[in-house]
Amino acid sequence: MDEYNNFDDPPDYPSKGDCYSFSFSSPDTVVSELDTVVNLSMKCYPTIMKIPAVKILLIMNLCVVMIIGVFGNLLTLSSVSYCYVKCKRDFPGFDNHVYILMLHLSLCDLLYCLVGLPPQIYIYHSEGLPYSAHICKILSSVRNLIAYADFLSLATIALLRLHATVKRFDVFCFFKTFEKIPCHLPCPDITWPLLYCTMPWLLSLVIISPILFEWKTPVDWGRYGYNLIFGVCNTVTPKYSMSGISPNGLIYTIGFFVPFLAINISYCCIARIMAAQEDGGGQGQNLSTSSAARQRNLHITLTRVCGSYAIFTGPLIFVQWIEAANLELEAMIAIHTFGFAWYWWIYAINFIVYMRNQDFRDMYRRFLGDVYTNIKTRIKRMSNKNGQNSIYQLNAFKYMQQ
Repeated sequence: MDEYNNFDDPPDYPSKGDCYSFSFSSPDTVVSELDTVVNLSMKCYPTIMKIPAVKILLIMNLCVVMIIGVFGNLLTLSSVSYCYVKCKRDFPGFDNHVYILMLHLSLCDLLYCLVGLPPQIYIYHSEGLPYSAHICKILSSVRNLIAYADFLSLATIALLRLHATVKRFDVFCFFKTFEKIPCHLPCPDITWPLLYCTMPWLLSLVIISPILFEWKTPVDWGRYGYNLIFGVCNTVTPKYSMSGISPNGLIYTIGFFVPFLAINISYCCIARIMAAQEDGGGQGQNLSTSSAARQRNLHITLTRVCGSYAIFTGPLIFVQWIEAANLELEAMIAIHTFGFAWYWWIYAINFIVYMRNQDFRDMYRRFLGDVYTNIKTRIKRMSNKNGQNSIYQLNAFKYMQQ
């Protein structure tokens, strides 16, 4: 018997029994009966999400996150790239590959805002699945791949910051094993940054593989698709053979806690090293005052980014495990819905954090100022050119009249 249907005494959900049973049916059946999925998505759409005030709130929340995330991350990518090419001397920190990794982090946030949020807004607006189950499965797979790559990028930044701090202050610890890895890369050499940007994607693919490839061992990990219970394109988990175990929650917990531990250990070590160096007067021997101030500001900015990561993604652990809890259906849906509404802000908050860093504000000003000046100059040239053409035409007209 199919493991998706192999469960006894399903919970008694009034008028939702069909939705609950179909959610755990065979993946082949779900994929082949696209019309059934779409029809059931309309029928089974959560009642709480149909309330006009809740519906408007959810849509507005996602729209604000998407606007800030798309605009902010596009501005960060454009400004940092522009200043790196045009005026790198004004920003000495560009010799540090952390800026490249921060660009990669902004790219992940931008991709999530473009790929993950618009389809969900469409679902909220349509009160059901408005497109095929195949598209839903692809979108949910890509969205989760981007999300875990985003988490792991933060962990990579934290570990490399720790390595750079250890090497700069010549502190002995287990990171000496990686002494050959350069902390400040020559400008033409992009091998290491590309490696650091590629590794999170590969690890992210490993993390989502049990669900992506629908593994059945040692437990049934479920699949990606439209979740009829919660009204989202995300994971569809089977009824668990082991009571209280959520495969999806287990994967998210691993994908969250591994970066979270790496980030916390790294920044605790960095804070301890920098405090010891400042007390001993060692920092002045290694860095100039301006360079030390830049490094300190960058460290504060990255600490805020990682703090935001914990605040906005941490609660999602409980949301992911809620499927295994013995709660009322409406309570589960409410926790799941508003938990994700809170979590999605992580993809817009980084831009707000960057705005508090002086170097990033200077880069934003430089880029926007140069863009404004360039547009103004082009408009002026076009006006002058049109004016000259008008004069030529007038003179030609007078000449013809003579």
